[in-house]
Amino acid sequence: MYNDSVVFKIVYNEQFIKVLGPYNSNFIKIVHSFAGSVWVHEKRAWIIPYDGEALKRLVDEMKSQYFKVIIENKNNSASPTVSNNNSPQPDCIENSILQAADNKSYSQSAFCIENSSETFLLKLEKELISRKYSQKTIKSYLHYSSDFINYIKKPISSITDEEIKSYVFELANTRNYSASSINVAINSIKFLFEEIFHKAFAANLITRPKKDKKLPIVFSLQEVGKIISAADNLKHQLLLMITYSAGLRVGEVINLKFNDIDFERKMIRIISGKGRKDRYTILSDVVIERLRIYSETASGIWVFSGQGGDKPLTIRAAEKIFEKALLKSHVKKDAGIHSLRHSFATHLLETGTDIRYIQKLLGHANVKTTEIYTHVSQKHISKIISPLDTIMK
Repeated sequence: MYNDSVVFKIVYNEQFIKVLGPYNSNFIKIVHSFAGSVWVHEKRAWIIPYDGEALKRLVDEMKSQYFKVIIENKNNSASPTVSNNNSPQPDCIENSILQAADNKSYSQSAFCIENSSETFLLKLEKELISRKYSQKTIKSYLHYSSDFINYIKKPISSITDEEIKSYVFELANTRNYSASSINVAINSIKFLFEEIFHKAFAANLITRPKKDKKLPIVFSLQEVGKIISAADNLKHQLLLMITYSAGLRVGEVINLKFNDIDFERKMIRIISGKGRKDRYTILSDVVIERLRIYSETASGIWVFSGQGGDKPLTIRAAEKIFEKALLKSHVKKDAGIHSLRHSFATHLLETGTDIRYIQKLLGHANVKTTEIYTHVSQKHISKIISPLDTIMK
């Protein structure tokens, strides 16, 4: 029985599938599983490269969630004109996704693409995967490339340097993006130009924003203890304990497998951390004791499995565990789970651990990255006496 309150409309032709409907988290999971899927904000629609199998799978998966699906075939109305050799026409419009999302027009330009079987986003995704880019980088590059094309609304071949500058200004001024996000956007556009469209990118004309020199938020030892104690159960406590005691990134802790834990040597093996680098870090005695108890009832290969047990916990789920514990602990700091890693490094530094060892444990390629913790360490600052204290004695 279908849920009449969740209705989606699918409009398709020989090149694209367009899906219109309300926001639904289950639908988002479905559409993200299709290569080349992209959200077009101006049209409030998802666009997917067409093929018969993709359309069938999309409809089947949506109906399995009891969505009501209305399907409209546009192949018989204003079908695109194609040359005899089926090759794309000159000045093919790379942002055809935008035009294809318009119900009123299905002109030749709307469906003209760089390759008869691929959109530029699909090409981009395949190239990034082939080069073994991380999933996080792939997601970011696809997002910013799509956003850039939707913003410019014209062929790549005719985009000027001033228009690229205009997009960067839009991110910085109107949308108030951080410097790091803007730099990722510029990297995405550069990759799109040079590697997908084989067009020169005038990097020297695009001024990159200076990175914010923010200091990390660090908890005291007492605050870390309060946060861990406030976690709901042993699993949640262990997640926070391992994140802090081993100095892990959230993506590293959720992907831990039981065979990554070396109880005898008191070490944790991190596989394909940031920069696709493996490393070892320390395993706390307290964690060993609790992890042995926890492992007796845990099932599957993942230390922290998600629902069903066949996949690891998601990053967002781990962040929520931390956020809930932070709230219950009454520690008044505006911090995220990554601050446990910051605190680990800072506390080691304050107890006299050589910064080179800390660098290795954190997996930093350059010791300069690790040196930021010298700015938040109390080791030397706490010894300085304020002149007001001297006056008021």
